[in-house]
Amino acid sequence: MWPLIQLGPNLYIPTYFFWISFTYSLCFVYLAWRAERFEMPRSFALDLAFAMMIGGFLGARFFSVFYEEWPYYRTHPSEIFKFWHGGFVFYGGLLGAIAVGLLMIKWRRRDNFWVWADFFAPILSLGYAVGRIGCFLAGCCYGKLCSLPWAIEFHHSWLPQGPRHPTQLYACFWEFAVFFFITRFEDRFHRRAAGYAFSVWLALHAIGRIIMEHYRDDDRGPALMGLSVSTIISLALILLAVGNLIRLEYFCRQHQTA
Repeated sequence: MWPLIQLGPNLYIPTYFFWISFTYSLCFVYLAWRAERFEMPRSFALDLAFAMMIGGFLGARFFSVFYEEWPYYRTHPSEIFKFWHGGFVFYGGLLGAIAVGLLMIKWRRRDNFWVWADFFAPILSLGYAVGRIGCFLAGCCYGKLCSLPWAIEFHHSWLPQGPRHPTQLYACFWEFAVFFFITRFEDRFHRRAAGYAFSVWLALHAIGRIIMEHYRDDDRGPALMGLSVSTIISLALILLAVGNLIRLEYFCRQHQTA
């Protein structure tokens, strides 16, 4: 746990924002490489990524403010704009990024949305895996108390002390495995149908998120039917992703027999 980086006697920057900046930079380099490899228009890919980054930022912040901590922000509205204090939700960011990306693709009259969704699937996976290391350094998204050999203690004044599940690293390791799986079979997915790679990533990511949510112990807003909202969203995404994969398989088989 290393929440602050000291730059001077009285000058600090949040480790989380430094690490997220590094993650975005890494993903942009990877995006440029992928654009060249798959012969996608790199200038539009970068424009799309910047637009999705803004949409993701707003969506992640919006979700945190209005679902996880609305009672606090309702009485402290000025704190909504102090994003450097933290408060972001990945699923809110994902939905915001997809919405902005869909609008921009339609506005610029580019290829099918699913072609670009497949293009960004490994980038999203890599960004999530690396980004969770920032959560670990900041000490957020911590897990429940446990006595496992790899348990880690997070030192927060409000938190009962004791070793806990490093849920951030669970998510990190899972997503790295998903990233390598997607990139290993990406060419095969592309031969099936547009949207196949993205649907596979979405289903696998959601499964990993459910596992992470099971072990988490930080405040994530009110639960619904005993489940965190991220778990419920994950279940819905699995159903959507699997349904889309079934639909794509059906059309692939229809095309092969035609």
